[in-house]
Amino acid sequence: DSSCLSEDISGFLFRSVRELLVNAVKHGKARHIDVSLHKGDNKIKLCVEDDGIGFELSKEGIPKNKKGGYGLFSIREHLSHFGGSINIKSTKRQGTSIILEAPTKIKYS
Repeated sequence: DSSCLSEDISGFLFRSVRELLVNAVKHGKARHIDVSLHKGDNKIKLCVEDDGIGFELSKEGIPKNKKGGYGLFSIREHLSHFGGSINIKSTKRQGTSIILEAPTKIKYS
């Protein structure tokens, strides 16, 4: 069925959103978190936004001097492998917005 996500993508996105939620509470001290999901023709977009303390991004687009940076780095690397991307926006004391975009199906060659 073309409307379904592949198991690889759905499992990865579930684990990624769980990681982002834990990071928002544990590292970001967020009190409110919004998660939204948008599905297009061949793409799925997940957005996790929080009202936490935010952080400064390095040139690589991951938190500077934070232990939580490995989780974001790992998510970015896996998304890249699937043909997806991650967009991170964060401002100190104003929260964080992270958008994950992935194809709905993985094309194996």
